[in-house]
Parts: sequence; C-alpha cells; structure tokens
Amino acid sequence: MPCKVGIIADDLTGANDAGVQFRKYGLTTVCHVGVPQHNMLPEAEVIVVDTESRDKPRDEARKLAGQAAAALKDMGATLFYKKIDSTMRGNIGVETEAIMDTLGINTTILTPSYPANGRVVIEGSLLVHGTPLQEAGYLAGMQAGRWTLQTLLGRSTTRRVTHITLETVSQGYKKIATEIAQKTPTEGNIFTLDAASRRDLTEIARAACEMGMTLLCGSAGLAEEIPYAYNLIRSRGPVLAVVGSPNPTSIKQLDEARRMPNIATVDLDASKLILEGIGGIELRRAADELLCLLSKGIDSVLTSVESKEHAESSLKLGLREGFTEVETRARIAQCLSDIVAKVIERSSISGLFVTGGETAIRIIEGLQAAGTEIVREVSPGMPVAKILGGRFAGLRIVTKAGGFGDDYSLIDAIRYL
Repeated sequence: MPCKVGIIADDLTGANDAGVQFRKYGLTTVCHVGVPQHNMLPEAEVIVVDTESRDKPRDEARKLAGQAAAALKDMGATLFYKKIDSTMRGNIGVETEAIMDTLGINTTILTPSYPANGRVVIEGSLLVHGTPLQEAGYLAGMQAGRWTLQTLLGRSTTRRVTHITLETVSQGYKKIATEIAQKTPTEGNIFTLDAASRRDLTEIARAACEMGMTLLCGSAGLAEEIPYAYNLIRSRGPVLAVVGSPNPTSIKQLDEARRMPNIATVDLDASKLILEGIGGIELRRAADELLCLLSKGIDSVLTSVESKEHAESSLKLGLREGFTEVETRARIAQCLSDIVAKVIERSSISGLFVTGGETAIRIIEGLQAAGTEIVREVSPGMPVAKILGGRFAGLRIVTKAGGFGDDYSLIDAIRYL
C-alpha cells in the first residue's frame, strides 16, 4: 500500500488531530511517535510522524523535522502536511524551513486558522475566540505589541514570509493562486493567509492544489479540506442528496454546496410539479439530468427550494389550484420521492442524503423500505442509517431536519457517504 500523504507534527495530540481528518474520508492512517527508521514505518495511505519537538531547542527541532520529511519521502509520500499548533506554539518557522530544504520545495502556504475551534486569522493576526493571541495569554515572555503571523515566523526562519489578506481569500481559490504566483518570484517563499471561515480554508486548499503545491502547513482546520481538494478520497459511487426543506438553514447549506466544483445541483421548478404532478415533464427532465450526472460519478443535489420566497410562492400557487398548504407540500414531496426512486433504480450510488421530514418519509415509502437501521451520527442531528427491506436494502442514508446543522452540513454528509 503506497503512502500518499506524509504529515509531520510536533506533538501527539496534534498528530492524531491531523491524521483523523484523512481517516474519516476512508484513507488508512497511522501515527508513529518519534522519527522512524525506514523499515519501522507501517504501510498506510497517510503516515503521521510525531517528532515531539514542540519544546525542544531550535537546532534539534530543525533536525527532527528534516529527518521526518526524508523518512516520509522514502516511503513514497508525494504530498506533505506540516501540522502546526493553532495558537502558533512550537518551532514552526525552523521546522517548516527544514522540511522545505529536505524536500527541495520553494513555496508553501501556512495558516493556523481553525474556525470550528475559535481560531481565525484576520489582517495577519491570530484571534482565539475573538481575542488577539498576545492578549489571550499564548505569547508569554514576549514583548507587548501586535504580533502577526509574519512577525512570529520571521523570528525563526530565513525564508521570505508574505501575507495574503482576507480580501483576496474571500474572492476564491483562483484569486488566491494568482496572487501567490505573482508574488512568489520576489516577495515570498512562505505565504501566510487570513482565514475567518471554513469556506476560506476550502478555497485555500483548492488554491494549493491548483498550483500543484506539495507542502501545506496549518492546523487540523486546513488539514480537513485537503482530502477533497486534492481528490484523495477513496473511489466510491456518487452521492444523491435531496433538499426539500425551505428552512433558511437548509438554504444556506444548499448555497454552500453550489459553490463546490465537484457537486452538481439540479433545481426543480416547484410550480411545474404542482401543476403537472407525478409523470409530468418537469419530473422526467430532472430524473434524466440526475441520471446523466450520476453516471459520470458526480455527486448531485436535487432540490425544489431555491429560496424561502420561492417556497412561499409555490404554496400560494397550490392554494390557487385548490390545494391546502399540507397537500401542496405533500404533492412536491411525492414528486421528489418519485424522482429518487426512478434514479436509484437506474444508477449505482454510494449513499443518499435527505433534509426535510416530509421529504424523508416520502422517499422511504417510495423505496418500499420497512424502515432504517441506525448506524452512527455524522454530526449532531445528522444520523446515518441503512435502509431496511425493499429492493434497496442496505443503502446508506443520512437524514437531517431542515433547521439543523451548520453551513457545511450538506457538504459534510456528501463527503461522509
């Protein structure tokens, strides 16, 4: 089993925190404590080396990081990740430099941002739950003042350090890649980046992949985005997701999914579903479009709710056509169910995601299932189950109430499945 990714961390908790970001996408992952000899490293797709060098003298930390990089390269790793502490503790500058020297890498990116745990970088300053790093007590023994990522790294590396602001990051991966490419020849070898949200980290990882970077540096926050950005996820069938809830939370999750380059969205005209019902032209169009996408292995989202206003307009149309609100919702949900049944029957998907209670029950009924076997939980409020009974017994399904989850819940469910 060839090693795909080599991770170098400076303590065990960080090593495991980075490694699990790859394991949850199906990649075999092991952690070795201390720099190993070549024949001591176990075979795995992702190998993490914990150098235990966070509190060691700089020269020793440099040596250990370089040795770890060399060992991982010998194991066949072609993509490397320097796991750093999300509060910038440790010998980050010298270790990053040693890895770059060992691997012959000229340019890398670095951000300790981990929004899920309250760490964000804005204007080059690392904030911990909204408090600047120096005020949060993480820079004990250092003189007062504004410490940016540039100044912190500049104290321990001879490499040029250049910062990319949130103004650039928020414009997406192409803008990030363009700015780094323009500045690399004269202005930087290590590029630190602002990142205030998970979306920012997604775009940073995509930019790194776009540029063919083979070394990235960051906390577990950035590590989480690497498997998808670099297409490391083990081959599987495509996922079909269905969004039938008009809840604003679901709409935000849908909007985030639309931004992903490897997720396609098929929008249904709910007004046509109301007027045409099952067997109508709109239903057949959506089913054909989904079948085409899924046959190409593309994760796909089917939705009847572009916005809350769109959903309200559909309910008003239903009233004009003589349906109650309950009947209108049921009519749309039944159409979604019919599309899903037709599509699953003619394609091979690895899993199904459904948000919205009415939609979920109609789909289960449409698949002629007796119920579900609960397996685990992707995240709070998003259980994973296997369908019981019927022709599609064993198919994995993730269900979610419309108002549950964060902005990335739909994306996370697709990645999990």
